Amino acid sequence: MHMTAHQLMEGEGNPQIQRNYEELVASPSETPINPTATPMQRAMETLRRPISNLPKVQTSDWNPIKINKAPRIPRKKGQPAGSKKHSDLYTDENPKGTIHGLGFKNPAKARQSVSKIKNSSRSHAHKTQAAIAMEQRAREMGKTSEASIYRNFIEQQKKKTKAMKKMFR
Repeated sequence: MHMTAHQLMEGEGNPQIQRNYEELVASPSETPINPTATPMQRAMETLRRPISNLPKVQTSDWNPIKINKAPRIPRKKGQPAGSKKHSDLYTDENPKGTIHGLGFKNPAKARQSVSKIKNSSRSHAHKTQAAIAMEQRAREMGKTSEASIYRNFIEQQKKKTKAMKKMFR
């Protein structure tokens, strides 16, 4: 069941949250939350209270992970592959130029992948784009050390790009 942040604050859709919220408001040990306050004001007031007074929530009824902050925009039927109207970090829209075997499960795999990118027969720009995509994927998954390995390679590529531009002036 997908719930918006507003529904979670209000306790809508989950009777257990609503009951606990009402008990919390009616709690004689604390001053009650202003019923005319906005949902955000009520949430902030609830957060200011001691943890012992916070509602107990049954997690089996809802899953906060399913709340989408910024949902990915998949490519629609009939939309061209190179379109800027969608965002997908993991779809390979041009498999012809793909460098296979790249990863970021650990720092060793990231270093091996950078080596593969360096030794590939692709253009300078293609190598940089591959490294940027892998860095973004690693960072999105919380793998900061692996992302920094890719970032170091990207910085090397930037220096090489500057040198190449100087040479052709």
